[in-house]
Amino acid sequence: MILYDFHLHSSFSTDSDAPLQEMIEEAQRQELSGVCVTEHLDRDFVPEPGLFEADPGKVLQEIRRLQRLYGERIEILFGMELGLQEHLGPYYENLAAAYPFDFLIASQHLVEGKDPYEKNAWTGRTVSSLLLSYYEEMYENLKKMTAWDTLAHLDYIIRYVPEGTPEGEKEEWDKINELLPEILRLLIMQGKCLEINTAGLRTSIKRTNPSRELISLYRDLGGRKLTIGSDAHDPAWVGYGFEKARKMLKELGFSAYSIFRGRKETELPL
Repeated sequence: MILYDFHLHSSFSTDSDAPLQEMIEEAQRQELSGVCVTEHLDRDFVPEPGLFEADPGKVLQEIRRLQRLYGERIEILFGMELGLQEHLGPYYENLAAAYPFDFLIASQHLVEGKDPYEKNAWTGRTVSSLLLSYYEEMYENLKKMTAWDTLAHLDYIIRYVPEGTPEGEKEEWDKINELLPEILRLLIMQGKCLEINTAGLRTSIKRTNPSRELISLYRDLGGRKLTIGSDAHDPAWVGYGFEKARKMLKELGFSAYSIFRGRKETELPL
């Protein structure tokens, strides 16, 4: 059973209206043992600077209040979701040293300075050309940034491919298929985790991010370190799809997932 949700957002993140206390209360109703609050911190978010920059100090203050309120009924841990960009390594290193984080997520949210959530990012592009740019940027960013514990929703961009976008060139797809194993090998070499993000199960793609195929490839390459998160932005989505994800992971041969306290990893059985 998956007892911890290690990826959720509240109204401290611009794309959520949910009070953090309501997220915690829902997690408690589901009898989760704990959650890690991972508000967005996308420094220098090119499309709209400052849009996704939660204040870690204010988030921590509210977490401390809720920890006192809920006591030992549910464990509430302090994290952040950090948006990857090439120049941000030193900034995130300093941030990680400045706050008592339990856990830090690395997320590639931009490609060529655009948000793939927005349709204009895809204008005049094929699926393969934008995906290739996305994974190339991710790979370079992960090599230059170390202040993180898990790579979130590896194939996140897949959620937002507009219907009717041309598939693109075979050569580009071949390059993507060569690059994805290199990203997974990098995680393994660095001792980082791969996040199993269940948000896609409630969207049109109807699967986790990354896909079952990529999770299987990660295991074949020797990867064993996993974190699991719902990416909930609303109480209704806390812990969503966890049992389906657990069954898939067991079928693929995984027996454990990881949680973090004070940036130190602990494995729990699936």
